[in-house]
Amino acid sequence: GYKMEERFTRKTARKDIVLGEAADRFIANQKGKGNAPATINHYEHTIKKLCKFFCWLMLPEKYDLMSDEDRIKAGMEQKVSVFDKDGIECDFRTFLTETGKVNEVTVNTYFRDYRVIAYWLADSGFIEGHRITIKTVEPNIKEVYTDTEISKLLKKPKADCSFTEYRNWVVIHHLLATGNRISTICAIKISDIDWNDEMLAVQVQKNKRKTRIPIEETYMKVLKEYVDL
Repeated sequence: GYKMEERFTRKTARKDIVLGEAADRFIANQKGKGNAPATINHYEHTIKKLCKFFCWLMLPEKYDLMSDEDRIKAGMEQKVSVFDKDGIECDFRTFLTETGKVNEVTVNTYFRDYRVIAYWLADSGFIEGHRITIKTVEPNIKEVYTDTEISKLLKKPKADCSFTEYRNWVVIHHLLATGNRISTICAIKISDIDWNDEMLAVQVQKNKRKTRIPIEETYMKVLKEYVDL
């Protein structure tokens, strides 16, 4: 009797946890797993969106009268058991498309984070949990630069240009030669460059893997000139 009652009480207490506290525990868990800061920031952004969604869902008569900051605060005070509400994913999709005016690709991005958070809540015993399926959406074809536009971007600045303009020209060369992300470029040090073998040691990547990539001949000349400044 006592043990059963104790288990029931503990389980009920876990169901009473509010989104704000659960979010803090989730983020701490993700940091403990060693996830990249960019990934953590992405989850935190989605959590703020979930807070506003909880506010929209549970306080519909007040939502339009509140500031974004107040919506987030109100959402944080809602119990995570809302995740177990029938049709919750449908409600979240409606919220995103009607209040956020976002496209299907962005909706899917939010839902991928939503699923990670919901599954963690279920594994932690905070909600009952259920299978969440995300439909495949083909991303829009992005407009790319023409050869003429790329040629203009690669045109060397005049000798009296500012350092910022010259640096940006070098960065453009790097982007076209390597396809690296901005975070990778910002982390590059002179010591990462192997001038003899014309290789670059990439220390920071989204997948956290370190690697070496060849430096294309044209970019190598640009890079040497830049470093010699």
